[in-house]
Amino acid sequence: MADWSSKNPYMTQITENYILNGEGSRKETRHIVFALGDSGLDYKVGDALGVVSENPPHIVDELIDIANTIKRAKKCFHTVGTSSDSPPLRRLR
Repeated sequence: MADWSSKNPYMTQITENYILNGEGSRKETRHIVFALGDSGLDYKVGDALGVVSENPPHIVDELIDIANTIKRAKKCFHTVGTSSDSPPLRRLR
């Protein structure tokens, strides 16, 4: 078994995901099943689970481009309290 941790996470897929609450409930409680495969992990009720989402790179790039376009367009107008020389957005990875 590998030593899975926050620095060495076990990547998996959700195999089931559905809402447990009845219609009209003021909260949302979900039943989620995820594949542990040969990880050696044994998840028990009450254990903590960290979820790190992964976004498609082309969508991230498109959103950054849109945000930078909006930022450039705003430079055409004077807005009190903003810095006009802040750097453009960029990908972290």
